[in-house]
Amino acid sequence: MNKNILTMVLITVLMFTGVAGALFSQEAIGKVVSLQGSVEAKLDEDGAWRALSKKSDVYEKDTIKTGEDSKVVLFFIDETNVSIGPETTIKIEKLIYSPAQNHREGKMNVVMGKARFNVGKLFSKDSSFEVRTPTAVAGVKGTSFIVNVTSEQLTQLLGLSGVVTVTSISPEIGGEMLLTSGFIISVEDGAPPGDPIPISFDELLDFLQNLGLINGGDDGGGGGTGNVGGNNFGDLRPGGGTGGGQGIINQPLGGNPPAGGPLPEPPEPPYEPPNGIED
Repeated sequence: MNKNILTMVLITVLMFTGVAGALFSQEAIGKVVSLQGSVEAKLDEDGAWRALSKKSDVYEKDTIKTGEDSKVVLFFIDETNVSIGPETTIKIEKLIYSPAQNHREGKMNVVMGKARFNVGKLFSKDSSFEVRTPTAVAGVKGTSFIVNVTSEQLTQLLGLSGVVTVTSISPEIGGEMLLTSGFIISVEDGAPPGDPIPISFDELLDFLQNLGLINGGDDGGGGGTGNVGGNNFGDLRPGGGTGGGQGIINQPLGGNPPAGGPLPEPPEPPYEPPNGIED
């Protein structure tokens, strides 16, 4: 065999076995529920990217990256689900889940781009779940909200349901704001969080479409006018408001995750995947 070809084969084998060894050395903490376009993941800064597909496992310390016009929905063992929009990079810093102790510790980092977080289950008082960006920290209990990192200097957070505490990423910068349903908060680099600003239903739809989290026309021609701060956006449906039909924001969560062992197959949504994401 040609020496150069043999060298390339050996390098390829070593790279593959290194990635495979790292993956097999730990248990999955989540799965891909649905996916569109190009989505990749890697376990460490120097690791190789691996292509994700529907039902792919994801792991603690994974960095997830979506391409242009690409989207993915991740479902985690603690019943959190995350819808990631196009051209977005998210790192799963930590996810510790102990149902026996009613305890969870979660930390995710949105490096760039946009994502909707649905953290749908409450745990003990000493549990925590936070989402970090280059400028902000969002502390979560049980809620749904959107994070939009437009640059290293600006983060926008939009409340869909529940309450999120918002602070600066810099501990020396004081100030804490509460983000509730129907409001948006901007956090600039080196500054405390801005005041919550109410957002209308039509503005919400435009916001979601611009982020790539829903497709144009997903509102079914409906929608309301005026400020709707305080309403539960998580209950909004297409077709004119709060009636039946597919939710544009919420994705149903499955049953209780297991205490240990292999992650089960994620529950199949009883309707088409949320936010315009196709299988």
